[in-house]
Amino acid sequence: MLAILSACATQPQHIPDQTSWHNARASLEAFDEWLMRGKLAVRTPSTSESVNLSWQQQGNLAELELSGPLGAGATRITADERWLLIDAGDDQQRYDITATDVIEARLGWPLPVTALPFWVRGVPAPGDLPAELDTNNGELSGFVQDGWTVSYSGWQQQANLKLPTRVTLTNGTVTARLLIRDWQAGRGQ
Repeated sequence: MLAILSACATQPQHIPDQTSWHNARASLEAFDEWLMRGKLAVRTPSTSESVNLSWQQQGNLAELELSGPLGAGATRITADERWLLIDAGDDQQRYDITATDVIEARLGWPLPVTALPFWVRGVPAPGDLPAELDTNNGELSGFVQDGWTVSYSGWQQQANLKLPTRVTLTNGTVTARLLIRDWQAGRGQ
């Protein structure tokens, strides 16, 4: 009798995790209009800075507003595929986006301008792809790309996407930590 019952019992089916990073990668790469708010902390051997961050991305155009406590020292960074404009009140500078050494000299630390819009969304930048992607429980936990170690330690569900809330970028003696409080799809306010 047990043999008959066990033959009739259905075997549990493995249902693939549709929310895993590998399944969501194409959607994350296509997610190119958003508003993100949070805090950015950068540490180098000579300095340590922490700012509030508001980042509006519309396709290839990025507008970042950085400010200290109570809006002090506000800086606006605008970037497209060709130019980076840094507006710090009375001081406005425009740079060729490929002149990374000039940008680093201006900021005091390297800024991976072209890769950041991808990394903050939780995907490697196009081009020189990482040899290995570390995943944990279906979520991307990190990779190495263009000399930067990119690590993720928190994720948040936003509509049909799981987006990072804690991102750490390390390049030699430079560490940048991004704590994302809020993601909004589209153009935001």
